[in-house]
Amino acid sequence: MIMKKNEAVVLYSSEWNTYSAKERQCRSDYNRRAIDGRIIGSCKCVGYCDYDGHPGFLNEKLRKKHDCIKKNCLYYIAKPKCSALFGA
Repeated sequence: MIMKKNEAVVLYSSEWNTYSAKERQCRSDYNRRAIDGRIIGSCKCVGYCDYDGHPGFLNEKLRKKHDCIKKNCLYYIAKPKCSALFGA
């Protein structure tokens, strides 16, 4: 597997460790609890942090602040892109 620069390593050890599973656990179809406790819209989310210290969704700003991709964070679960879902 060849990694591009700034591409996150995403581990899928089980069905519950996927972005879709984290979205299904939310009670709202449109709002998500971010790692800093704020509520953000689902369309702004780019990933999920599964770290016990601050689990929650991330927008682009939070992902850059926490440096998830550069650190190759094992807790970061990237949101699948629409093209990946639909084969475009």
